[in-house]
Amino acid sequence: HTEKIITSQRHRIIAVGRLVVLKGFDILINAFSLVADNFPDWDLFILGEGEYRLELEKLITKLNLNSRVLLPGLVNDPFSYLQNSDIFVSSSHHEGLPMSMCEAMTCKLPILATNSSSGVRELLDEGNAGILVERNDVSALSTALNQLMTDTTIRNKYGELAYNRVQKYNIENIIPQWETLFSIINIH
Repeated sequence: HTEKIITSQRHRIIAVGRLVVLKGFDILINAFSLVADNFPDWDLFILGEGEYRLELEKLITKLNLNSRVLLPGLVNDPFSYLQNSDIFVSSSHHEGLPMSMCEAMTCKLPILATNSSSGVRELLDEGNAGILVERNDVSALSTALNQLMTDTTIRNKYGELAYNRVQKYNIENIIPQWETLFSIINIH
């Protein structure tokens, strides 16, 4: 069943995280519902598991999106999903420095995120390497989704910007910074 999903020719929006209120997946599902009819070949996948699953499933059913919004749970290979997706969304109410976003950026996915922390703003270079919208704003999230879903050129541009930005955090760049810091404070 998973292989069928992974190799699908449909367009995919992906989000990754624990299924908890803090992640704002209800906001994302509501935003997707506002544009779904205009994009019948797009689906939303939310990878993860948690105590909010039942509420999200009820919302998906209420919005009549059972065939378009999928909650595959925990997956062994999230990179297969990321590499076969078109847009990554972080709809969190609060984040630190989200590793799932970094992973999506290495896959050259355009990033749409809520302005949920200084870590998110840093990763996205204050919105220059991805689209930032305010938290809890279904309308703004929906508008940004519409923009990205409509325009392949914009998706490709933001995907390249995200990929280039995340290189700042790769090990070849980080280790020399740590070594410099340690030499300055005399840690051996």
